Amino acid sequence: MKPSNPKTPHSEPMTEWPTPGNPSPNQVLLVSTYFPPDLTGIAPYAGDIATDLRSHGFHLRVIAAAAHYPQWKYDTRPPIWKRSTAIDGETRLRVFLPREQTTIQRGAYEASFAALGTLALIPEPQADLVFAFMPGLASGLIAATAARLWRVPLIIDLQDLSAAGASQFGVTSSTRALQALHFIEAQILSRAQHIIVPSPAFRNELLRLGIDKQAISVIRNWTRLAAQEPTISSLPARQADAGQVTVLHAGNIGKKQGLEALVDYAMAATAHGLPLHFKVIGDGSQRDTLAAAASGLTNLTILGPVDEHRLRKELSSADILLLHEGPGVRDAALPSKLTAYFAAGRPVAAVVHSTGASGAEIRRSSAGVVIEDRTPIKVVTALAQLAADRDRCSILAQNGQSYVERELSAEARLAEIRSIISATICKT
Repeated sequence: MKPSNPKTPHSEPMTEWPTPGNPSPNQVLLVSTYFPPDLTGIAPYAGDIATDLRSHGFHLRVIAAAAHYPQWKYDTRPPIWKRSTAIDGETRLRVFLPREQTTIQRGAYEASFAALGTLALIPEPQADLVFAFMPGLASGLIAATAARLWRVPLIIDLQDLSAAGASQFGVTSSTRALQALHFIEAQILSRAQHIIVPSPAFRNELLRLGIDKQAISVIRNWTRLAAQEPTISSLPARQADAGQVTVLHAGNIGKKQGLEALVDYAMAATAHGLPLHFKVIGDGSQRDTLAAAASGLTNLTILGPVDEHRLRKELSSADILLLHEGPGVRDAALPSKLTAYFAAGRPVAAVVHSTGASGAEIRRSSAGVVIEDRTPIKVVTALAQLAADRDRCSILAQNGQSYVERELSAEARLAEIRSIISATICKT
């Protein structure tokens, strides 16, 4: 292992990668479709890992798509290929963005990143290790190619199960397409020296694929928002006492979330005189469709994405935080929004599959309730009953914050990842 060489306040920044044979900090290539300034999903976590590695003396380069998520569009038209010249720089690529989340367009999106990212390896200096975020296959393909080309270890942070997700999220129902995705995903994962997953449900799927259990680590995504104060138990009378209950969903608005059901919930609440006001903050491929369906409803509000400061306020001012997944979604992904929900000091209501990854996380945290019956009147009745039970809300909120302190510390989780990276490089 190359000796660590963390920078001091008086050290001079390096302007080129060290030459072979000279002592140098460990050099890591991080590959991720999503990366800051993308605001949601795994992008902030990829950014946190990059910042942490650099702060501990690693030289890190990044290959990522130009910022486009969750709005699925570019703010300005970026160049096809933009490469920073700094040692700790980034190569950002203008990939094809799907107008609709169909099998063909989503496939073109992944293929464009895989192709451009692989070409970006040609001028890329060799690294000691390649680290891939895999919410999709493309980043794994690029990273596996780099690791094989340079004969260096590969670590994968597996945030989504692509093949299972394509089926559960409704991207494709083609048996041949799903078989191909399973094969490609299994091939990529089998080449990794270590795989990090955010949920035990993912580990179980990897074991079924034949991955060595010693090569798998469960490291939950950490909370990026400080715990909110005060908690429900010490709040003065809130909206619920004034006759209105705010139910907030914050984050991506895509097929995976199945938020079209909120229209039915809002209508059911109105029809049965329940004082629920649904609020959605975020962006995504289904935002315009949801907004059109919600037109005319006075108890369903849809807002665009907000910065972290505003998000903290919105989360802490809601009565209930809603986690919603489509009826077919089980264990293909674990929503990153849960970490912010737990830190907010609000009870969580999850309309998810009871045996899926999200349901398991709700039970583990004891910070919310799982609503299994998706019948609109059953959902809105459960939400109204939860809001009316302020003692229960207080307990759930406090449990969420305790879970954050106990399990979701950014410092501890980042240290675990850094340790795996260092140990993997040391073995080579």
